Amino acid sequence: MPAHATRDRRPTITLGAVQVQSQPGAVEANCAHATPLIEKAAAQGAELVVLPELFASGYIPNPAIWSVAEPCEQGPMRQWLAATAQRLGIYLGAGSVECDGPDFFNVFVLADPHGQIAGRAYKTDAEANVFRRGRNEHVIDTALGRIGIGICADNQLVAQLQLMHDNDVDLVLMPHAWPTPARAGGHVTADDIATLQSRMIELPASTPGRSGCRSCSSTKSVRWHQWAASSAG
Repeated sequence: MPAHATRDRRPTITLGAVQVQSQPGAVEANCAHATPLIEKAAAQGAELVVLPELFASGYIPNPAIWSVAEPCEQGPMRQWLAATAQRLGIYLGAGSVECDGPDFFNVFVLADPHGQIAGRAYKTDAEANVFRRGRNEHVIDTALGRIGIGICADNQLVAQLQLMHDNDVDLVLMPHAWPTPARAGGHVTADDIATLQSRMIELPASTPGRSGCRSCSSTKSVRWHQWAASSAG
């Protein structure tokens, strides 16, 4: 843990989960759509607000998602995330696509109330035909406590649960997402979805579909609030 970091280990925090349908490839529109929901959560006392996996880009399970990738610490989604967290005085986390040279990553980024990026987690069990695997940071120290992050399929791995245990996390976030067909733009095809469904049927997995984020904690109780919206909301 950095020397300046503190961990209150408070027994109770208020956490908000925004379940929102993202439009494929529409980063700025998705951020604008989520903003009033985040504001509502913060107004009702949420100290930490979480959005789904690949929230900014939408879940596009093919290389078309590369067109909306952002470099680490840059891009409209990072700027919006940090500015919104600072304006509302909350921790705010969301999923997006990150690029590093020729490589692309499924990443979940957490901004703090000071408008800084507190940390990020990279999906370990990422879609191999789209993202690179291997960056395995999954624990972020904050003033709220030590937060562990497992992105979608990562949470099916025994190693992920062991990592959370070994790092003595206080809260585990499990952001999930599911592709939304967008035939007009050709971003997500029926074949893309059929491939994902086939892969899931072949594996022992529990899939909540488009569920936003879930949270669990073995070391503290969490007051849970949920703000949901349809794609037209």
